[in-house]
Order: sequence, then C-alpha cells, then structure tokens
Amino acid sequence: MKFSFILLLLVSSSLHGLSGFEPPGSRLRVMLDSLPKPYEEDAFTNSSRTIAPPRGWRPLVKDGWRVSIFAQDLRGIREMTKDARGFVYVTIPYDDAIVRLQESPDGEAMVRECHTDFDFPYGIEFHNNSLYVADSDGVWRVTGNNLCHDSTLTLLTPPHAMGRARGHRSRNLAIAPDGASFFVAIGSIGNIADEPSPHATIQQFTMDGTPVKTYASGLRNPVGLAFNPTDNTLWTSVNERDWLGDRLVPDYVTRVQEDGFYGWPYAYLGGIPQPDYAQLAPDKVAATLLPDVLIRAHSAPLGMAFFQGDLFVALHGSWNAGVAQGYMVARIEFTDGEASPHYEVFMTNFRQDDGTDRPIVTGRPASVLAYDDTSILVSDDAAGIIWRIVKID
Repeated sequence: MKFSFILLLLVSSSLHGLSGFEPPGSRLRVMLDSLPKPYEEDAFTNSSRTIAPPRGWRPLVKDGWRVSIFAQDLRGIREMTKDARGFVYVTIPYDDAIVRLQESPDGEAMVRECHTDFDFPYGIEFHNNSLYVADSDGVWRVTGNNLCHDSTLTLLTPPHAMGRARGHRSRNLAIAPDGASFFVAIGSIGNIADEPSPHATIQQFTMDGTPVKTYASGLRNPVGLAFNPTDNTLWTSVNERDWLGDRLVPDYVTRVQEDGFYGWPYAYLGGIPQPDYAQLAPDKVAATLLPDVLIRAHSAPLGMAFFQGDLFVALHGSWNAGVAQGYMVARIEFTDGEASPHYEVFMTNFRQDDGTDRPIVTGRPASVLAYDDTSILVSDDAAGIIWRIVKID
C-alpha cells in the first residue's frame, strides 16, 4: 500500500489525480464502482500552506471568461449576497463581521465595515429589502434604511434551533423562491457519531423563524445551499466523513430530496455500510440515498451558485488527503434539469507546489455569487480576494 501511494503521488495521470493541476475545461468524475473499501487505503493529515502570490499571478479560468480582482484585503471571507442597489454583503465568520462592498468606477470595490455583533456569521441572503443572516445563535433579520448602520437586528429562530456551536459551525442559508420559507444547513459536531438533530440536517423555517420540519438528514456537513432557478429545487454541497482512506468518502453535490436521508453516520453513497455504525440502524442503511454528483474525497465543497443554467461550486481544498484535492471552482453542467455526473474544472491555478508534498497555495475558493447577467464573484478566504469572472463570448 505504501508503494502504491507513492506511485499515485508521482504520476499525475493516475486514477485519483493530483487535484488543482488539471487545466480549466478538464472533466472529473468519481465512479462509485472504483472506490476502495473502508480502511483499504491509508488516511493522512496534510494541510495546505498559504503563501503570498507571485508578482502578476492570477487564477486561470476556462476559455471565454476573464478574471479580475473585485475586492481585496478581506481575509477570512465566506458567503456573499447582493441587494437591490447592487451592494454586495460578505460574511467574515472568524471576525464575527459583515462587510459591504460597492463597485467603483476603477473596477475595484470600496469596502465598508457593516456589522460586528454576530457570533460566527456565515449564511447571508437579501430578501424584501432586508438582510437575513445565519450565525451560531440563529437566523437574524436586519432591517432599516441603511442595512449597515441605524439598522435593527431581530433574532427570528427559537433558542437552540441551530444546535451546539461546536465542530462544524457554519450555518448556511437559502430563501425559497416563493419567499415563504428559508432553509438552514447545519453540520455535525464531529467526524462520525450518532448526534441529535438538528446536527447533520437541513432545517426549514417560515420567514418569521417558526420551525417547519427537518427537510433532510444524514448530511454530515452540508455547507453550500442554492435553489435552481430553472425548477426551484434545493441543492446542497456536503463534506463527507474522514479517516476511512485517502479516497473515502467522496464529497458530493446533490438535489435535496424532501425527507431524504443521506447516510451519516450509518452508511454512505446509496447504502454502503459504515464500519461500527451500520449494524446500529439497518433501516437507515437501506434508506440511504445516492447523491447526484460525487466529488473527489476531501475536496471540501463549500459555497455555490447557479449561473446561466449551470452550478458553480467552490472546492476549498483538503487538509487530510495524501493526494491533495480541491483548490478550484468546479462547474456542474445541467441538461433538462438534470446534473451531469462529472464536474468541470472552471477556475484553478491556486496551487504553487509540485504535487509531491504538502500543498502550497495562493488562495482557496470559499463561495460563489451570481453577480449579474455576465459574471460571477468568487470569494477566496485565504488570499482575502473576491474575484470577478466575466463571460466574454
């Protein structure tokens, strides 16, 4: 096994691949029948190291697109939303802050501190002239003529609706297209355990914060949430469990089935048993759904957005893969409402290492926002940059 791992590390054309080096336009697919069994391969700790970018460096994007800096000096940024006037609001969870950006004539946005009174704010949406913010305490509505200052913050959800603020603390947010309810993604506390709800679920609430139901469960760490504007279906990106091997368990992006169960902690990927847990709930193993699009294990898919019919997903990058994964923005193509089983490398060149040791990166994509009819924004929490990618043909 050790010899096989070294061979994988040295040969970029291997089955597993060296993620982050594939050129834009490359198509990647995880085949269910090619996955190893649990513990068949070694597991690793292999965090990336962030460096200052070389002079003139830029990410690479697919032909027909152009990348530029929209805003910078914003380290730790995550989710974004845009209001009716064109202001962009960005969460900075570890600073307990939200900032507001206004595009300026020279092309680089002006940054203004907006709020610093949240507890790990993550998800953010604009709806009916109000901001909705999900943090460790719950979902808040921000109202007022100026949403940054002289505004009113109202906690909508009841106490403990977000679970315990430990482990996977991100609480992402999506408002239903009909404006009648919002959905919150709540991750597990730990890697593998039988944890109480609302952990490892997506919760639905009315717009005044009244709990409706557990919309889906068995989702170890759902982070990205987005509604497909074509058919109004809810989609999520999920960071799967660790320590079963370098290629297990694949992360995924999937349409969220109402009342669906996705396996954690008893099984994964359509009912593959989890060692030491499957026997505790055989009915749950049998009920485990197969996600729509599998992503290479440990890629860490985070925020995402639909744009021009396709889904763009930030793959933040691995901390525990011997063969590092992620560090790119992926595009999932849709045809007649169905997602392709592969994903395309859309934005890359964040890795500056040679693929034989610890990944060295100049940035890590964290989320995506459909900015206007011709462009998307990508938040990069390691570089502290928001990139604007414009379609030019």
